[in-house]
Amino acid sequence: MATFLTRQGWKLSRYLLTAELPTGDLRVFSTLWKSVVDLDHRHQNLLFGETSSATPEELENLRALKDLGIIVDADVDEGELAVERINCWTQPDQLSIIYCLTLACNFACVYCVQKGTSPEPTHSAEMTAGVRKQAVDFTFRMLDQLSLSKLDVTFFGGEPLLNYDGVLDILAQIELLKRKRALTHICCGIVSNGSLLDIGRLRLLKSMGVTDLQLTVDGLPETHNLRRKSAHGSWGKIWETIIFATDLGMHVVINVVVDVENMDEVLQFIDIVDRIAAGNPQVKAKSSFVFGLLIPTLATYGRCQQVLFGQEARIFDKIIDCYIYAQKHGWEVFHMLLQVISSHESPYSFIIGPAGDLYKCFSTIGNPKYSIGSIWDQPDDIIKRSRQFTDRHAWDAECLACPIFPLCRGGCQAIASLSHNGEFGHKLCERTFRIFGLKRALAEGVF
Repeated sequence: MATFLTRQGWKLSRYLLTAELPTGDLRVFSTLWKSVVDLDHRHQNLLFGETSSATPEELENLRALKDLGIIVDADVDEGELAVERINCWTQPDQLSIIYCLTLACNFACVYCVQKGTSPEPTHSAEMTAGVRKQAVDFTFRMLDQLSLSKLDVTFFGGEPLLNYDGVLDILAQIELLKRKRALTHICCGIVSNGSLLDIGRLRLLKSMGVTDLQLTVDGLPETHNLRRKSAHGSWGKIWETIIFATDLGMHVVINVVVDVENMDEVLQFIDIVDRIAAGNPQVKAKSSFVFGLLIPTLATYGRCQQVLFGQEARIFDKIIDCYIYAQKHGWEVFHMLLQVISSHESPYSFIIGPAGDLYKCFSTIGNPKYSIGSIWDQPDDIIKRSRQFTDRHAWDAECLACPIFPLCRGGCQAIASLSHNGEFGHKLCERTFRIFGLKRALAEGVF
């Protein structure tokens, strides 16, 4: 029997997640349009039941649901629509440049994403003054080539502050060149372990345009220091850095990598951080949490067999606990699964290695097998190779029918490549546990 929606020429979107609320309402989330609505019983019957009629007000509400992507025209090919929208996401209005000034690090983290990815001697190389100058020149040539007026800059490593003078040099060059351009927006951030930052360096970096930091803290002090190994332990030093940085008005993303080793202590960790923030209110005001699964690499594959593989579902469930708990305590949280696009998917995102070689994915830096060229190449050639890389889609027909396809887009190709001789373009399906976790997050109002 035809439903009310069918008679109106509509159908439910395939890209929906739902969660029942204690009130009896149904919370519905469009994974394609990132819209969330709560439906009472009447509107649930209109969408899912056998209601035969609707009032003018209810029809108006249904049209609003159509605008939000909850319902669509019956003849719409949603798979095609999703791909079109994803293609729009991959055409941002800004250029993203990641300067990888060194692959060396003063830590020896047990799960290092880059460990073993690049052959010697590249791994120990630093970006020289000559390469830095050419890297900045490449940046502005790409802005001109792409006719973009927005620039997003990230300093990455290894530990980028092992080449602190290089960071200052690039910031100074950007400041000089941007005065000659009509840049409408520029954002500068650093991904660091935080151990080499003090109040003096933070003040100088802030004055030179750095507004954002990403620092990793993996739970309680003992666990963190065992996992993120440094000469003297780093938990206290990192929190000192977070306090200083947020006091200066910088925004700090606190990244927490979760696996079976630390998942049962992360809620206690949030309690401790809450007490730190009680005495330093700017920390909560200027920080956000990211909780994420451990990322497997070739070098950490053996460890992942012990602390990750086969246990992803319960780890992810604990991650959702963390998001719910942190948000209820007033922290800003950034849910990684809701990010619109990743670096390797955008043709306008480039990672510059220490020797001036160019990459599209953080897990490939320093490995010439994955380089798409160098900063000395012509911009149009680089853009062409960049698009060839981004066009290696991992999804298939099964993905297009999945309700979370717009969020995962076939999954992490870097992780999938571990099972395909290092080749990108293969999907990684984590549908079951991710849908379960996302529905929990939806019910709790995390997004």
